[in-house]
Amino acid sequence: MTVPDDASTLVGPARDSAPGSERSDPVEIAERVRVMRDGVISYGGYVVSGLIGILLVPVYLGAFGAELYGLWLAALAVAALVSAFDFGLFSSVMREVALDRHTRSDAAARFVASAGTIFFLLGLGGAVVIGTIGLPLSSGLHLTEATRGLARGVFALAGLQYAAGTVALFAWALLCGLRRFGAIAWLSSASAVVGAVGTVGLVAVHAGLLTVIAWQILVTAGTAAAALALTARLEPRFGVPIGPLDRSLLRGHVSFSVQSQLVTGLVRIVWGTAPLLVGAIRGAGAIAFYHIGQRFPYAIADVTWRVSEVLFPAAADRGRTSDTKRARGILEVGTRWTVALALPLCIILWTVAPSLLGTWIGDTPRDSVGVLRLLTAGVLADAVGVAALHVLWAQGVFRSVLGVLGGAAVANLALGVWLVSRLGIVGAAWAFFVPSCLGSFALAHLAARWCAVPTLALVRATLRGLILPALACGVSAVGLLDAVRADNLVEVLGVAVAAGAAYAVSLYVAGAREEERVFAREAVGLPVTVARAVWRVGRRGFRRAEAPMGEGR
Repeated sequence: MTVPDDASTLVGPARDSAPGSERSDPVEIAERVRVMRDGVISYGGYVVSGLIGILLVPVYLGAFGAELYGLWLAALAVAALVSAFDFGLFSSVMREVALDRHTRSDAAARFVASAGTIFFLLGLGGAVVIGTIGLPLSSGLHLTEATRGLARGVFALAGLQYAAGTVALFAWALLCGLRRFGAIAWLSSASAVVGAVGTVGLVAVHAGLLTVIAWQILVTAGTAAAALALTARLEPRFGVPIGPLDRSLLRGHVSFSVQSQLVTGLVRIVWGTAPLLVGAIRGAGAIAFYHIGQRFPYAIADVTWRVSEVLFPAAADRGRTSDTKRARGILEVGTRWTVALALPLCIILWTVAPSLLGTWIGDTPRDSVGVLRLLTAGVLADAVGVAALHVLWAQGVFRSVLGVLGGAAVANLALGVWLVSRLGIVGAAWAFFVPSCLGSFALAHLAARWCAVPTLALVRATLRGLILPALACGVSAVGLLDAVRADNLVEVLGVAVAAGAAYAVSLYVAGAREEERVFAREAVGLPVTVARAVWRVGRRGFRRAEAPMGEGR
């Protein structure tokens, strides 16, 4: 693909354009702000669930011990790998629903109903597979006799939780295609809160692990039902979650679905095999200590991936028009926004790692700190390419993407087997870090070429104005941590918040682009907007309540 002579100007910030001149930015400021807003809203629910998950780790360790908790994590890792094999239907449903916003065809509704039927069948089949895998795997995790007796039940319940989660995943695909990210955030938050309250209550009365997992299955199933009901209300044409299999419609999506399946499977291999490798080589107890190190970096990865997911329907929405300029703008704003969000989080987490683990868990192996820092660096590198992956994926550019992800997956597995046996859990972190860096930068380069923009121009546009805020964040974190000498979780979080504030303020003052300033003003004014809306509703309600009294006098 040839690169136009003026391609470098296509990724410059809109504020560089002179007043009254033609805007060089290929995506309108309103669309850029919407992409940013959707990304933050999309992650809103996962902030709640992520924080709750972090707070529950000490509860699980204290109630069940490292070995039993590690067994549960191994079962969840198997479920995560099985969930990758959805035949690419999640991406196909999301893409079709996004494209249907313009056509509103009956064919789209029939395809969604057929896909829903397949999702239900996949959930049942996956539950059987997970329960079956648990039989040989439970004997390969170096478990004690008492724990081995619970292994079959843990894997069986993990299979049922997977089945309920598969139905919820189908509803998520519909809501993502409709770009209803706020609904997803509310449902995710409610599910996390209800699940956590019930879990803490069950642990308080000394309920066993199997009972806790059963409660979480009920919460997941309830969330799936609520999501499907909400989808039916928002878009009645997609209100029937299952229907007869329309082979002619499904056949038209086979190519995209199969290749999406490969993308999903390779991504899951890179991100999800470490616990299984650690457990097979070092035992179930080592899984728990690796999980402690990966919990916070993976929470940041949730930020970058959830923020970037909103680019998929946005890029797919342009797919049928072959609008390269639009795709280029979506790539540029997505990459910039993802890196701008991940950068301060990774700097802060790297800095406070020892204090954070010490105040969160207490005495932890030194290797857990090494795992946390290596994974943090890998997650920051991954943030460079995750937006590129979603743009290329939505546009159906698979051959090069699969080559990059396939190479990363093979390297991850090969390095993992070699390094875990020699370095322990730190070896698993190195096995993630190296392929993540190489694969991420390769994806960014591929996307830049596809969108006809020089890679260096994309890099400059992404990093412009971020260096000074990053320095302010790092210096603040180091200085405050040394001054406070944080010895409890509240003080560590205080240092993190202060360093994040230094980054945000310096970015707004020195490096923010036009859409980032608009978004910042919206975020700052949100409490005032909400307060005014509540005041208006309350005032109307008060007047209605007063009306009969006034008429009586």
